[in-house]
Amino acid sequence: MAGQMDPVSNPFRLIKMTERRFPLPWTVEETPTCFIVRDANGQALNYTYYFTEEMSLGGEQYDPLTMLTKDDARRIALNVANLAELLRKPPKRRRATQQRS
Repeated sequence: MAGQMDPVSNPFRLIKMTERRFPLPWTVEETPTCFIVRDANGQALNYTYYFTEEMSLGGEQYDPLTMLTKDDARRIALNVANLAELLRKPPKRRRATQQRS
């Protein structure tokens, strides 16, 4: 048929759901300007930057609307690292709520 591609020769074929593109565990690495979330192979998955003292020495002022504190950046990076584990767990079943009449 016209318009169909052979799944074997298709470079954009879907990856099987059983394959892990970013293997667990995901870890957080601290650097002088950001936290990096890495997978088990060392691939960087996320960079979370924060305001540093060096930035203030360079003349920049801390803007709480656009810049993260180091503590906030750490919390975000840890939450990103835990995301894969959370998505892996089966969802909790909720009891069906009774309809009110």
